Amino acid sequence: MPLVSIVTSVFNDGQHLEKTIRSVISQSYECIEYIIIDGGSRDETLDILSTYADKIDYWVSEPDRGIYDAWNKALSVANGEWIAFLGSGDIYLDDAVGEYIRYIQNSACEREFVSARIEITNPVTEKGWIFGDAWNWQEFKKNMTVAHPGAFHNRRLFQRYGMFDASYRIAGDYELLLRAREKLRTGFLDTVTVQMLGDGASTNLEVFRENYRAKTVSGGRNRFICYLEEKRKWWSIAKHHIPKSCSLGRNQ
Repeated sequence: MPLVSIVTSVFNDGQHLEKTIRSVISQSYECIEYIIIDGGSRDETLDILSTYADKIDYWVSEPDRGIYDAWNKALSVANGEWIAFLGSGDIYLDDAVGEYIRYIQNSACEREFVSARIEITNPVTEKGWIFGDAWNWQEFKKNMTVAHPGAFHNRRLFQRYGMFDASYRIAGDYELLLRAREKLRTGFLDTVTVQMLGDGASTNLEVFRENYRAKTVSGGRNRFICYLEEKRKWWSIAKHHIPKSCSLGRNQ
């Protein structure tokens, strides 16, 4: 039974953190190491962490440079063969971790990255939608098509391609996976494993700037083509008010 390290980064999100913790510690799969990195919260987050301290294998509360810096801190102490990042406010469904491990153990090929589908819920409208497709380089090089909150990373992935680039604030998970390009060894669990707390529509230009940088630098793609792709996406979201499909699960 491989050890799974589950990482949650949080900052001033005491309102939602407890349900995330409870979803992890209630998993039927027992070989779990739970790590929580807090960015120096000033709300009830620390009270919650203290309450569940005996259920958390490692936690720390100190200022950091953002979510990817926090994730890198977690990677430096994680012992798991597989590592997952579950945002504060997001929850694993019953036996989700067990489903990943059964899929991995039944796979004939070596995997570096295994994703699934997630259900994103808008806290205002309470409407949900399903996000996450199987990894495909021809689509992935254009857009983040996989559900990162519903993904498992083998330790080999970080050994081969490095840790997260903390200069990113939004697209660092996408950038990391782009480094492998078409060589990424992936698997897909065709089921919903995570319920994610979405935050509605976003036209934040920083999202598109970071996607552009990741695709051109780490993905090695043509700058003009990537510019047109991101501009088209921005206009589509602004025009149709399309819900944001991925959240970092942390209040920065």
